Amino acid sequence: MECLHAPLGCRRLVEEALEDAPGDPHGALVLAEDHAEFDGIAVAAMTADIGRGGEKDPPTDPAIIFAGMLQQLETDPLWAREYEDFVRQVSFAGAGTIHFADALAAVRRVVVIILQLSASSV
Repeated sequence: MECLHAPLGCRRLVEEALEDAPGDPHGALVLAEDHAEFDGIAVAAMTADIGRGGEKDPPTDPAIIFAGMLQQLETDPLWAREYEDFVRQVSFAGAGTIHFADALAAVRRVVVIILQLSASSV
């Protein structure tokens, strides 16, 4: 478990054992130190993007928006291919790069945290 000195959700470092923990650190859950100014940044950015896709009646509920985002990432093979190409081209990690499935799992965990934070701030 690694502690980042970056804001996310006004929380202290939370260490949590993972079920079926991977042998490498890429699957570890990392939360950040207390920094209240960053609490709503993901929801604010998402809210600012509502309607940019040209939908007639775009969803405004963060849970629905994030569910749609995750579904797109999980089902469109272009996202995985583009991610893998990007990482291969810019990463200096070599064999230690984070693969798309691991990155997607991390995104799912971050979405859960964001939704919990946005629900608790209502």
